[in-house]
Formats: sequence, C-alpha cells, structure tokens
Amino acid sequence: MPEQVKEIRISGTVIDKNRNPLPGVNVRVAGERTSSGVITDLDGHFYLNVPDKNSVIDVSYIGFKTQQLKVGSKINFDIILEEDVEALDEVVVTGYGSQKKLSVIGSIETLQPKKLQVGSTRSLSNNLAGQIAGVIAVQRSGEPGYDSSNFWIRGIASFSGGQTPLVLVDGIERDLNHIDPAEIESFSVLKDASASAMYGVRGANGVIIINTKRGKIGAPSVNIRVEHSIAEPTKLPEFIGAADHMTLINEITKDRTRLPYSQEQIDRTRNGYDPDLYPSVNWLDDITKDYAYSTRANLTVSGGSDFLRYSLVGSYFGEKGIMETDKTLPYDTGTKLTRYNMRANVDLDVTKTTVLRLNVGGFLQTHRKQSFSTDDAFNRAFMTSPFVHPARYSDGTIPIMYLTGVNPWAAVTQRGYDMVTASQIQSLFAIEQNLKMITPGLKAKVTFSFDRWNQSSITRAKEATYHSIATGRDIEGNLIHSVLKYGDESLGHGNKGEYGNSRVYFEGTLTYARTFGKHDLDALFLYNQQSFDNGSVQPYRKQGIAGRLSYTFDSRYVAEVNFGYNGSENFAKGKRFGFFPSVAVGWLLSEEPFMESTRNTLSKLKLRGSVGKVGNDDIGGRRFAYMTTLNTNAGKYNWGDTGQIGRTGISEGEVGIDNLTWETALKMNIGFELGLWNELELQVDLFREKRTDIFMQRKIIPSQTGFLTNPWANFGAVTNRGTEVSLNYNKQINKDWFVGFRSTFTYAINRVDEYDEPETVKGTYKGLTGRSLNTLYGLQAERLFTEDDFDASGNLKFGIPTQDVGARQCVREISSMST
Repeated sequence: MPEQVKEIRISGTVIDKNRNPLPGVNVRVAGERTSSGVITDLDGHFYLNVPDKNSVIDVSYIGFKTQQLKVGSKINFDIILEEDVEALDEVVVTGYGSQKKLSVIGSIETLQPKKLQVGSTRSLSNNLAGQIAGVIAVQRSGEPGYDSSNFWIRGIASFSGGQTPLVLVDGIERDLNHIDPAEIESFSVLKDASASAMYGVRGANGVIIINTKRGKIGAPSVNIRVEHSIAEPTKLPEFIGAADHMTLINEITKDRTRLPYSQEQIDRTRNGYDPDLYPSVNWLDDITKDYAYSTRANLTVSGGSDFLRYSLVGSYFGEKGIMETDKTLPYDTGTKLTRYNMRANVDLDVTKTTVLRLNVGGFLQTHRKQSFSTDDAFNRAFMTSPFVHPARYSDGTIPIMYLTGVNPWAAVTQRGYDMVTASQIQSLFAIEQNLKMITPGLKAKVTFSFDRWNQSSITRAKEATYHSIATGRDIEGNLIHSVLKYGDESLGHGNKGEYGNSRVYFEGTLTYARTFGKHDLDALFLYNQQSFDNGSVQPYRKQGIAGRLSYTFDSRYVAEVNFGYNGSENFAKGKRFGFFPSVAVGWLLSEEPFMESTRNTLSKLKLRGSVGKVGNDDIGGRRFAYMTTLNTNAGKYNWGDTGQIGRTGISEGEVGIDNLTWETALKMNIGFELGLWNELELQVDLFREKRTDIFMQRKIIPSQTGFLTNPWANFGAVTNRGTEVSLNYNKQINKDWFVGFRSTFTYAINRVDEYDEPETVKGTYKGLTGRSLNTLYGLQAERLFTEDDFDASGNLKFGIPTQDVGARQCVREISSMST
C-alpha cells in the first residue's frame, strides 16, 4: 500500500505596516476550492493544515493586497500586509454603482454604519442630525411610533412639491425607518447634480443610498449586540400648586368684595385637609411616567467560501412610552412598540464569471397605545385646573366636571387601547455577468425586486363610569356625589385592514471600468422601470434610462458627465419624459509632481465643481392635473311655479394644464477637500439651487376670465443656497487605542422668487415674495405693555398705540406728527 502523506500544520501572525495585528484575515490553501480556510484571531494569529511543503497559501483581507506564500520548509510565518489603495478607493457608493474615491468629484459623503447605532430610537432618521454635513433633521415628537424625524438635504427649495430626499436601499426605493442599523454595510448621501442627475425626476431633493451587509470569504463570523436605554423628557412645564393658583386668581380679580375663592378653601387645599374635596393635582404628573425604556438586540452571522457567501441579520427593538397606566385593570393601555427585522443576503458564484445575488428582508411591527390621543391628553392636562377634582376619588370613583367634561387621567388610562400591526417583505434577485471575454472591464447586471407592505389595526375601547364632583361628606364620612354617566362593562372590539402597497422594480445595467496607462475610464448605462401600487386609481409608474462617463488622467485630472432621461405617468402623453444632464470637473493638486515633497504632510488636496439639472415629479396638488375635471354636483336648478322640481347641474371643475411638467432644479456646487497627515480631513462645499416650475394655484387671475376656481400652473420659483463644512480626525494610536473626532456645519437659506403675488403686495408685510419659505409674516407685536405706558388714571399715555390692528403704523404716524 502506498504510504499516506501527512499534512503539515503551519502557524503565523498577520500584521500591518505599523505592526498592528489584523484580526479576521482569510488564510487558505491556494487552488483548493473546497478548503474552508481559517481566519486570524484578535491577535492576528492563525493555524492551518496544508497538504505538503509545496503548498501555496493565500492571505487576503479587505483593503489590503492579497499575498501568496509558498510553505517550503517553514512552519511559522510573520506576514505584513500592505494597504491596497485601489481597493480602498473602490468602496465609495455612488449613483447606480460605485467609483474609486480618487475619481469622485461630486458632492458625495459617506458615513460609517457604526455611527448610525448611536441612538436609542426605532427610527434611523433620528440618528442623522449632526452626522453628515448638509443633512438637516428635525424630530417633532418623542412618542413611540410617531417619533421619526423630518429630514432634508441642503434645506428646502419648494413650497408645493415633495421636499424629502429619495432613499434607496440596495437600489430600491424604500423607507429609511424600516431597516435596522445592524443591516447596513454602507451609507452614502448624494447632494449635488453630478451625483443625482441620473435619477432624473426623482433626484431634485438629493439621494440617500444604503447597501445592506453581504458575506465575505471566511469561517462563520457571529456578532451579538444588546443595548438597553433609559429616556426621560428633556423638559416639561412646571405648574404652581392649586393653592397658589387660587391665590393668584383672587389677586387679579377686579372686584375685591367678591373673590372667587375663600381663604378657608385656599388654606385647606394648601394643608392637604381633604384631598378629595380640596385637591391639588399636577395633571402632567398624573398622566405621565418619569422614564421610558427601550431595548435593542442584533445577531449577525456572515461568512462563505469561494463560490457561496452569506450574511444573516436578525434584530429586535422594543420601546415603552411615558404615558401612565392604571395597574388595577386586567389589561394594559400603556404605549409599547415592538419590531422584529430579518435580512438574508446570499451571493452565489454560478460560474467563474457569473454571480447570482438574492436578498430577502422585512420586518414585523406591533404598536399599542391608549385610545385617547396623546396630543389631546397633554392639551387637557394643560387646560384642566389643579383644584377642580382629583384624578380619582379615594372611594375609587372617577369624577368629571360636567357631562361632556374630560378627566385627563381617566382619558389616558380608562378608555381602552388601540393596536396597529405592520409588516413588510422586501426581496431582490440579481444576476451579474463578467463580460471580460468580450473586453476586460465590461460587466452586465439584471435586477428584479418586489416589496409588499401591509397594515391592520384593532380597537379595544370602552368608557368608564363617571361621577359628579363631590360637594361634601355625609355623617358617615362618605363622599356626596352621584353617577353622571354610566360606562361600559367590558372592552369593545373593532378591526380594520388596509390595502397596503406594493412595489415592483426592474433594472438592466451595463458597466465598463478599465485603465489604459495613465487613462482611467469608468462608464455606466442602464434602463429601469418601477410600479408602485397603493390602491389609488392607477399605480404610480416611472421609466427611464441613465448614463455616466468618468475620465481620469494620471490620477490628477477628472471629468465626468451624467444624464438621466426618464418620465412619470403623472404627465400628459408626449410630455412625460425629460432629459437631466450634469457635468463635473476635478483637480487633485496633491497628485501633481511638484507636490510630491509635501505628501507626507499634505495627503490630499482636491478642487471640484459641478453643474446640472434634476427634476421632481412629486409636484403636489392633484394627480393628473393635465386633465380638466367636472363637478357633477354643482348646484340645483329649480322649475315650476313654486320651484317644486329641482335638478343638480354640472359645472367646470379644475382646468387642465396642457403643458404640465415637473419641478426643475438647476444645481451648482464648488468644493475642495484637504487631507493632512492621512489623519485630518476637511471638506468645504458652496452650493446654489434655482428651483423653477413649482406647481401652484395662480393667485392674481382676474375674475373676469370666468374661471370658477383659479387654475394651477408650473409658475413658482425658489432659490436655495448655502455652505457646508465637515471636519474629521482619525488616528490609530496602537492596536488598542483609536482617536476619532467628527464635526459638521451646515448653513442653508432659501428665498421665494415667484409666488404670483400682486406688485402692490410684494415687499410689504403681507407678501411672501423675497422671504424664506415658512416664514411667519404679517403684522408684528412690538412688545408687551408696562406700567410706564399708563398714566395715573390707568389710561394709555399719548403716543402709545392701542391693541388695534395697524397699531405699528399708528405709532409711526403719531411720531411723524410730533416731529
């Protein structure tokens, strides 16, 4: 029998040029497709069995050059990996693909996914503020389920149409707040026209591109993360007690002989004589808790081989609100939100040149809260006097002032609860073919996706039994009051289902990337179409083509042209498509030969500029506004001597706009990037946008034209401009210590250029033209009255305006007369 060949066990350590260990490096026998290989541990060590001394091992790591080493007579290896600058440059995600960082001359900013895991809320939009220059986010509410932020890229440039950016997850339009930060592999923001022009009628408000995690070659990697947070309101109003409240009302009462509250009532309230009859209630405290809690947990498993790679992510998020509950009830009315996310991404090498990608993800969310509106509960807490009655009497009965009155505590805790359940399935199937057999650098890709979202709700409502306000106690000490309104014995039940929505998307892409000596070409051409159905009279459909051509010479001079030619079903046939081009140029001064002596200090210096046109088909107003409508219930015509016969008539509704089109945005951007010591990076951008063709209802159409309602038109115009700055500092001190600093600054201001106002209104306190959007305009209150404004008789002194409309003008007239 032939002698069995024994394997050789080798070991080694993998480090970088600074001698820091590299964990997670893939080490495997070259040419053995079935070998799973090993990965280095936290200290960069590995152990591997190889067939014999003639074996060759592959050592590979993301961002570093792959090394091949022959085993020979060695059994221990010290391996130093070199950074692969080209590989690092290729990770910048841009419109419909990625580009080398060196050649990116549009205003594109990326954010490390771990920086999005800083918040304790469900909504990813709440973690954007302050993270990226140019992104402005405002959170309007902290109530679970309603706490998502409104966010904009470089401010607002329209007063009619949609203002929010286009969000793409794995290339598909999806909700930013429906994914968990643990699912994200890359996060990019496209801000100028050169970056977003390819999206055409969807790109005017900027684009956010999110790619979810994909598997890497190596043994299974398991990561678990659990966090628990405690939150409290930032600030709540503080109220004076009931006794002070009554004292204050007495003090401001004009008739001192008939005070509303007796001193005995005030004293008994202050001393807590009988909290049922002399209550002092802080209603805000009674309807809220001091703290709210949330928990987030993630499980990530990834790995793979040469031909199959996978990434699996499961997430849980649970949150409770601050609204109070009645613990004596057999059911819970408290605010509680629970969400489960799952995502599985698989890459399969069908052949050496063909990759099949399959993404499946989704979420299940349940949201429970009290049936009474939270906003109304706070309003009632602010309005209800602290001494009118307690939240609940000591005998367990619940008081209200009158039949239609509201007890804030009872409204929150006794009226049952609502529960809303939402779910979504997200899918993507793609095949990518390397066409190097035709020419190196040429690739084709076909993508198909469908998503489906559903929501349903149940209502378990009831009314409590309410008593009148107690007027005293009987001889046995019982409260004297009666039933004012009988309630329900048990919770009611009702349910409702919604149609939901679905999205179907198809895309075909052809890319070409190749270097010829000092010349670097990067080109892309694609076709896409999508249909979004939310139960409306007709699905929302878009279709188009897009392209990009980028040229870099000697890693110093970059030029790029982009275009999008696409359209929307919202416009008339023959006018549904538009062409949206852009051009950008860049100069990397730091790569010039005369700058070589400064590269150890000046690691990067880039100047860039772009100009282009993009559109916005979410124009506001009614859908299909190019069609004239008819009012079939316009009024009644009566006949007969007594008008005993009547018929409704038909009249013209809204007049159709023959040349209806999308909003158009002309965007300009100039910027520079400065890098020092490969540690400090400064980026500054100046931008300007001219938004025209804003869809609006005309305001100064003469009534003699005969329109029953003023027609609509693409007439408005807004200019938006500003600057943004980002400063980053990152330094790896040693293998255990890393120092990072990040700062952003954004300034954006807009101006309404055309609002169809009469010339006599423009420039006055009644006009919006020339002001910023959402500016409060009109008459101004100059100040509050003071004692010095009144004479000894209590009358206003001469020259002090009264509280009449136009008082400000009155002051000026009096002043001029005095002069």
